[in-house]
Amino acid sequence: MMDEFASLPEIARSISPTLQVPVVRRANRTVDTRTVSGLHWGTSAPEVVFLHGNGQNAHTWDATILALGSPALAVDLPGHGHSDWHDDPDYTPSSHAAAVAGYLRHGAPNPCVLVGMSLGGLTAICLAVTQSTWVRHLVVVDVTPQSGLRVAARHAHDTGRVGPPAGSDHFVTFEDMVDAAAAVQPTRSRDGLRRGVRHNAIQGTDGLWRWRADHRRRVNADSRPVDYSEQWSRVSELTVPVTLVRAARSGVVPLEDATEFVRRARTIEVVTIDTELHSVQSARPEELAELVRSRLG
Repeated sequence: MMDEFASLPEIARSISPTLQVPVVRRANRTVDTRTVSGLHWGTSAPEVVFLHGNGQNAHTWDATILALGSPALAVDLPGHGHSDWHDDPDYTPSSHAAAVAGYLRHGAPNPCVLVGMSLGGLTAICLAVTQSTWVRHLVVVDVTPQSGLRVAARHAHDTGRVGPPAGSDHFVTFEDMVDAAAAVQPTRSRDGLRRGVRHNAIQGTDGLWRWRADHRRRVNADSRPVDYSEQWSRVSELTVPVTLVRAARSGVVPLEDATEFVRRARTIEVVTIDTELHSVQSARPEELAELVRSRLG
C-alpha cells in the first residue's frame, strides 16, 4: 500500500532545506451514514481549514500547509479523495458544505480561517453563511459564482487540476494515468503531476488504475455548463471578512466578476497572484501561505 505521506519531506525541502514535516494524520468521520475524510496537520486544534477544488483532494494543499507552519485541517470533499461517493452524483456546494460542517463539529472545535479553492471556494462561501460564528476569515481562491460559466467558455485551458481527461475510465499502468494528465496539462512538471495523480488514483482488484474522484456527473451529463450563479445571493449574505484571491491569468475570475463580488460582500479585499494556473496552491504555495498567515492575526 502506498504511503500517502511519503512525498512530504521532498515537498518540505523544496520550500526550505531546514523545514521539518509536522505530525500529519488522516481521520475519518461518519456524517449522515457516509465517511468524510480529512488530513490533520499538527497536534493542536486547527487554525486553518482548507477545501479543495473539483477533481482534487486534500493533498493539493500539502505545500501550502507546509509553508504555512500552523495547525491545519484539509478535508476531502464528498466524492473525492478518501471520502465516500454519494448515491446521487449531483454534488453541489451546499451539499458539500453540510458534509464539511458535520466533520468540523469534532475536527475543528475553534473558529478558524476558512480557505476554499474553486468548488471548495463556493462550498466555503455556503459554510461561512450557515456557520458564521465558526469562521474568523474567509479566503476564496480563484472562484466566484460565475466561474462555472467562465470555465466552460475557456474549454481546453490548463486549470491545474490533476483529474481525468474526458473519456478516461481506467488505465493499465499508473504511468498511463500520468501520461493522460500530462496531455491536458503540458505546463505542469512530470514530478508534480505524478505526485498529484498518486493521490487521485486507486488500483482495483482487477489490477487496473482508476480515479478516486466521482466523475459520474461529468461523464453522464449533457453539454450544458455547470451554472452556480445562484450562489451570488450567498455572497450577499456573508458577514465575515473575506479575501478573494485571483489567479492573474487563469481567466476564471475576470475583473468584472471580482467587482461584482466586492459589490456584494460587506468586508472584502481582492488579491491578485501572478499565475496562469487556476490551482494557485500548486503554482504559488508559499505566496498563498503568506497571505493566509496574515489573516490569522
